[in-house]
Parts: sequence; structure tokens; C-alpha cells
Amino acid sequence: MKNKQKLIKLQDAISQLPQEQQAEIAQKARFIQVAMVIRNLRKELDLAQNDLAKQIGKKREFISRIESGKQNVTLETLYHIAEATKKKIFFEFR
Repeated sequence: MKNKQKLIKLQDAISQLPQEQQAEIAQKARFIQVAMVIRNLRKELDLAQNDLAKQIGKKREFISRIESGKQNVTLETLYHIAEATKKKIFFEFR
């Protein structure tokens, strides 16, 4: 008989970490959420990272850093991406 481990919710696991680590994870999660939206949009439009980068006047590595969650994205960059992809940006506070 195999020893089955019970899965716990991610939020429960994170809540057991020290506050400093929780804050770091929360910050990275914000970047990753934006990264996923940008990556999905780029793929939906069948654009290579290099193509999008050229359209906004940046290097491919910049887009790569955004899509990996390693690059903070400014509002200006978001507007450039929106213009390049002919999309509109909507912000919402909840």
C-alpha cells in the first residue's frame, strides 16, 4: 500500500512561511500575472519576442525578462505593448 500524502492549498503553505518570504512571493506573483497576460497576448497574435520587442523599441531580452516575471513592467511599457498589438488596456481596483 502506497503512502498517500495529502495536498494542501498553496495559500496555506505560503502562510506558514516567515513574513519576509510571504512578501517576496506576493511581489513575484504580481509580476508573473502580468507576464502571463503579455505572453498569452503575444502568442495569440503569433508574434515572436523579437518582433514585439522591435515594435516597442526594445531588445528581445527585455520581452523575455517580462515574460519570465523578472522585469517590472512600467505603465509606459504596457501602453507601448498595447499600441504595438492594437489592444486597449483596462485597469481595475477591487
